[in-house]
Amino acid sequence: MKPTGIQHRPRPFIAQKLQAVVTAQATGVREAARELGYAERSVRLWVQEQSKLASFEGSKTRKKNTGNRGAKPILRAAHALVTYTKDLRRHELAVTH
Repeated sequence: MKPTGIQHRPRPFIAQKLQAVVTAQATGVREAARELGYAERSVRLWVQEQSKLASFEGSKTRKKNTGNRGAKPILRAAHALVTYTKDLRRHELAVTH
């Protein structure tokens, strides 16, 4: 049995976001959002980030944000810690804290 009433949010490409910005500048954010089927808040955000979207050098068919996103690493020197642990194990020393 399929769940009913679930609507998936559209995930536009960067090129589609830029097209939405052009439409919003011509007709207004509210009308562009209604016409293209995106949330008004999303279109408003894309208008604010227009220069960042336009200057993106990668593929315009990416759906991910162009900014530096994602979780920050908990340990800054995680690679050094892994190397240290492997060295201890190589020398058959106990790995404790």
